[in-house]
Amino acid sequence: MEKFPLNSELAYAKKLNKFIDDIERKFREILKISKKSKINSKDDEKIIEIEELSDKNDELIDYFLELLTTEYASEMCIDYLLEALNYTIEGINADITTIKGIDFFSQPYIDIEELREILKNNIALIKAEPTKYLRTYDDIVSKLVEEKIEKGLTLKELSDAISKATGIEKNRANLIAADQVGNVYAQATKAQFKGIGLKKFKWVTARDKRVRPSHQDREGKIYSWDNPPDGEIPGSAIRCRCVADVVEDEVLNL
Repeated sequence: MEKFPLNSELAYAKKLNKFIDDIERKFREILKISKKSKINSKDDEKIIEIEELSDKNDELIDYFLELLTTEYASEMCIDYLLEALNYTIEGINADITTIKGIDFFSQPYIDIEELREILKNNIALIKAEPTKYLRTYDDIVSKLVEEKIEKGLTLKELSDAISKATGIEKNRANLIAADQVGNVYAQATKAQFKGIGLKKFKWVTARDKRVRPSHQDREGKIYSWDNPPDGEIPGSAIRCRCVADVVEDEVLNL
């Protein structure tokens, strides 16, 4: 059984990517810029002054401010966070069952307030995405304007800028999903180990070329939850896919 809840991360990333697509779709609708540019179309080569579109940003923000209630944003992320939590707990129970040779079950030990804080952070990240998208788009457009002699941009250039902003924000969405699911895994694992009575853990990396050098040095070593290396626990760093394994001697003494 894969210890890190990778499927939860991928599913969450897919949900966030769909949201980015929704932002792009609405933005194109407001600007009246089709995604499919006709390369030979005279309309696509028409110069548009950026000032003409400045008020459209507010229209996009207003639309998503009304749409993105706390409840709506919560529904976008909570299932994936809880799925990651349950997966983590089930994995720990399975490891202990294997070592002890009898079925082992444990209740969730993660602090409810800590879980609420993680959910709150995710809601804030989702609510901020339309503004982040526009900021990315504006940065791209500003750079294009600086490079041009003519005042303004063509419809095709604006369309390409939107597509580029979408790509950048999708990469950011993937990072958010990895970071937040990793955070759930890290905090839930620590709480579960300590709640069960396991004071130590063995650091296990993903054992590939993407592992940080500092984490490679920790492979197979045993640490205390109360004194982890450099204050880090497996899964807590951004893009960290390391996991915490149980220490067999501790399990046998439960």
